[in-house]
Amino acid sequence: MSNKNLPSLFSAMLSEKVDSKNIDLNRVHSLMQNEKFKSLNYEILYKFLESAVEEFILTNNGNPLADDFRNRVVNKMGDVLNLLLTGKVADEQDKH
Repeated sequence: MSNKNLPSLFSAMLSEKVDSKNIDLNRVHSLMQNEKFKSLNYEILYKFLESAVEEFILTNNGNPLADDFRNRVVNKMGDVLNLLLTGKVADEQDKH
């Protein structure tokens, strides 16, 4: 699956969930126009994604695919954390 398909896939999944519940879409759209609510919605969406990733990693421990995914996430987070703490990204020699 290409990255171009991810937004449309996510949109279709979200639409399916919204259609199955009684949600006032006009209210949702009005909240999305407000910058404070928009920022909060992104934070909530991030937390949901974070929880899903944690659950996937924990429930699939030992699965080579999940282990590779975990290692990639940890490596990327390590770079970001190092950048935040030191102001620079560690080069390949520092990582080993």
